[in-house]
Amino acid sequence: MSEYTKGPWKVYKMGRKSIIQATDQFNTWVCEVVSGIPSKEEESNAHLIAAAPDIHKALKKLIKLTENITDKGAAYTGRGKWQSPELQTARLEAEQAILKAEGKE
Repeated sequence: MSEYTKGPWKVYKMGRKSIIQATDQFNTWVCEVVSGIPSKEEESNAHLIAAAPDIHKALKKLIKLTENITDKGAAYTGRGKWQSPELQTARLEAEQAILKAEGKE
């Protein structure tokens, strides 16, 4: 599942629900978030969903830029510095998030 409605996605309020709509040539309705009672949580969920294409793109770029991290948790950057094990962990978490987003988890 690597195909999805391309972004950017925007949030629009319609009464008691939030609509996530792609700003493509068709203004595709991606989904709606409905909790019955409008709340900050519902609105926050809608904005998180709307950010999904941007997050997906950013994580894929991060993974590409950090391909040289070794299994030992560090890699030479070429500037006299070593990357931290925390960066490797973040990269692995990013890879897992991408797999989940693409339905491969």
